[in-house]
Amino acid sequence: MITVIAMALIALAASIKRPDVVQRIYRARDGPQKIPCGVQRYWDALLHKLFADRLSSDFLRKSAYQLDLFAACVQSGLTPSQSAFAVAATEESSPRDARVRSGWLEVAMMLEMGMPAERAWQSLAEHPALGDLVTVARASERSGATLAEACERLARQLRARASDLSLARAERAGVLIALPLTVCFLPAFFLLGLAPVVISLGIGIFS
Repeated sequence: MITVIAMALIALAASIKRPDVVQRIYRARDGPQKIPCGVQRYWDALLHKLFADRLSSDFLRKSAYQLDLFAACVQSGLTPSQSAFAVAATEESSPRDARVRSGWLEVAMMLEMGMPAERAWQSLAEHPALGDLVTVARASERSGATLAEACERLARQLRARASDLSLARAERAGVLIALPLTVCFLPAFFLLGLAPVVISLGIGIFS
């Protein structure tokens, strides 16, 4: 078996075309070589995934801030509609924030017009982080539960989820970054460490 491996390695080395001297000289002057397509796709996918996770963590923390602000406004004596207006006023002009802002504004206007919570909070029902707030607000109208305390509890849960996502992202990044190193060092180990031993054994057997 060792003999077969040694002969295969020798045949592979002999089949590799060596560049001439001029080609070797000018290759170093051509500047950085183009990254192979597969490697480029791998790094693009890795960076996109890490960046998407970061956006998810930031999105959860921002949603928790909105809940805290809404709870603080309610506890200070503002009505739920006025509190929703206050949250909408703090949103930025980015596309995602604009959608959230319009949702809070719709909630505020519906509550101001006297709409029941079942209808007034509908605009935030599909929100990925504030969907539980809609359930809590509707239950609060039916049972009289404290809306501010429920918002604070939901905000703590969102921050815990954001922390878990950040930790998972950091752990996954370490593994993903190590994969290219493994791909590079494993062939190097076989070529520089194992291949000479196998070749020397083959030479010893045939000599």
